[in-house]
Order: sequence, then structure tokens, then C-alpha cells
Amino acid sequence: MDKLLVGESYRDDVRKILRADDMFISGGDVAFAGMAIGGATVSSDAFASYIASLSHILTRIVLSERLVFVYSPGGGAEEPPTSYLLPLIEEYCSTVQIDQRYALVYPVVDDALGKPVDVFGDDLVTSVTQSVRRYAPWIKDDGMAHGLLAEYGVANVVGAPYAPNPFVSKPFSLHALKGRTTADELLRYVEDLRRETSKAMNLLKGLDIYDLRVPAVLGAVLRESSHPADLVRVASQMSAEAKAFRSWCRTLDSVESKNPNKYLEELRAAEESLRRLGSSLGASEEDRMQVSASIPGLGIKLRAPTLSKILAFLDVDVHFSRPRSFLLNLLSSARQVQRLAPELARVFGVKADYARAASDHLLNLADAPEAGGH
Repeated sequence: MDKLLVGESYRDDVRKILRADDMFISGGDVAFAGMAIGGATVSSDAFASYIASLSHILTRIVLSERLVFVYSPGGGAEEPPTSYLLPLIEEYCSTVQIDQRYALVYPVVDDALGKPVDVFGDDLVTSVTQSVRRYAPWIKDDGMAHGLLAEYGVANVVGAPYAPNPFVSKPFSLHALKGRTTADELLRYVEDLRRETSKAMNLLKGLDIYDLRVPAVLGAVLRESSHPADLVRVASQMSAEAKAFRSWCRTLDSVESKNPNKYLEELRAAEESLRRLGSSLGASEEDRMQVSASIPGLGIKLRAPTLSKILAFLDVDVHFSRPRSFLLNLLSSARQVQRLAPELARVFGVKADYARAASDHLLNLADAPEAGGH
């Protein structure tokens, strides 16, 4: 794995080293996700927030080449919450770790933590603080909100895309120079396709059998995991499979500013291609993460190896075949997750009622108008 440590005395300009697919993640999300993996005894509502952060981190692992984050050297008598997840990230993921004392970063962090209103303005500070309180009401001080603001400032200074979790990201999106990337947009489209299938099955059965808001990456990673410690490893394997997808999205992102109409045409063509094949996508418990599709007019169903050879002929953009294969595999796996609660109970070893309450709260968080998305 590619590891870069930007220490206090690092001489180069980190802005020249970061890549287009690198993603700046929040230490708060790493801490929350770590609490879920570490098996902390908390309320079901708190567990739901921890799972939301974990889902976000797993998604960023899949959609990023390297994870970028700030670390604070030293430590006290107790291990920080990040210690549950950070070793797994360091083992399985490519990372850029930036020392908080690094010359480019230190003044930003110092000002953001010490006088956030002066740096960001009262509106943004208040909005982020309120979002954090909705997300984690048991946190009584403003430290987490100020930490998020500091990371947001650092990400802007070093020129790395910043990805706070969706439940606290709306205030930042109002100040962002650019909205969702092509990768985020297509991932959301996959989740929409999965939701359409779930709605249809619920109507067909006359019962609420399928959750409608299971995040695609979280569902897919949970299905392939037996224990919380498996999650990062599985996500890192998906990240390797998504390399061509990220490259295709990066190329299309570069078109956006030059030719918006062409960008929209190619994005909509990609979505239509997913819909066309996704509507006939099938997978079984015995053949997980495999793609098959019925070819219109031929009346035959092709298995994954055969299908992969003709994907290019079914799409206007032959370069989209491998990225589409990744997305179809993701959709295939996500569709096999009926409900989130049983998967949480199985992987995390918690009681069914507890997992169900956490899943319900996660759904409420996602449906709240303040949430930045799903």
C-alpha cells in the first residue's frame, strides 16, 4: 500500500503531491467508525451514528485512491477512539497522513479551533454545530464541530477534496466550489436503482420486506464480512476493483467545466446503460458478486464471463464497460441485502432488537431534511 507521512519537518509542498483521487476524511468519522468496530456499549441511537460514519468511511475507501487525514502526535494514558479503526486503514488502504504541526497546516488548525467564528463566520459555525448536535446529541461541547471546521480549512489549504459524512456535510456544501463528483452521482444512481427494486418487491409482496435506504457500499461490504475487522479489508478490495471506475469518472469530471452539455450527455448515457442492464441483473447466494443479464431480442441469459466480453457492444461509450461492470457488481450485491438490521446483528454480534432500533434511527437520520444526502 502507498503510504506517505507528512511530518512536522516535511520539506516538500504537500499540495504538489496529492492526486485527483485522494480524499480528505474527518478524524471524527474515523473515531465514530472505530467505536462501532471496537464494540463500544452505547445506545442504539449512538450505534446508528457510529454506523453512519463507518458507512461513510467505507464508501470513501472504495471511491478514493488514497485517504488523506490529519493526525495529532503524542497521546495520553488512554488510547483514542481512532485506535480501533486506524490500524486497519493503515494496513489495507493507501494513505497520506499529515502531522497537525506541519507548517502549512498548523496555523489553520490553531485559528479554526481557537477562533472559528473569525475564520469561518457565524453562519457556518452555527450550522455545523447544529448538524453535529442532531447527529450526536450526547456530545455536549462544540469540540467536534470545531474539529470538522478545522479539517475543512485544512482540506482547502492543501487542495484535497473534503468528504465529511452526509449528515453533517450540508453546511459545507453551501460553501463548496464544486458539488458532487461523477463518482458520487453514479453511486447515488446505483442506490436509486436498488431502491426501485425494493419498492417493487414490497408492493408485490404487500409487506415491508426491503429497506429502502440501505447505502450500497455498506450493504455490499457487510454481505462479504463475518466480523467488524473484515470491513476495511473488503472495502479495500472493492477499491481495487473500482480503479477503472474512478479513472473514467475523473476523465468525465474534467469535461464538466469545458463542455457542460457533453458532460450531461455522457453522464445520462452511463446512467441509461446501467438501467438497461441493471433491470435484468441477477445474482444468487451461491454466486455472489457476479453479473448476469438477459439480452433483449435473443431470449438468452449470459453469465458474467461471457457478458464481460460483449459489454462494449451494448453501450455508446466503450470505455465505460469496466466501470459499468464494477457498478453492476455493486448493484447485484446491494440488491441481495433485504434489510440492514439483520446484517448489522450478524457482523457486529449485537441483538436483533438493538440492531433494528439502530437501523430505524439511521433511516430517520437519512430522511431528516437537514441531512446532506444518503
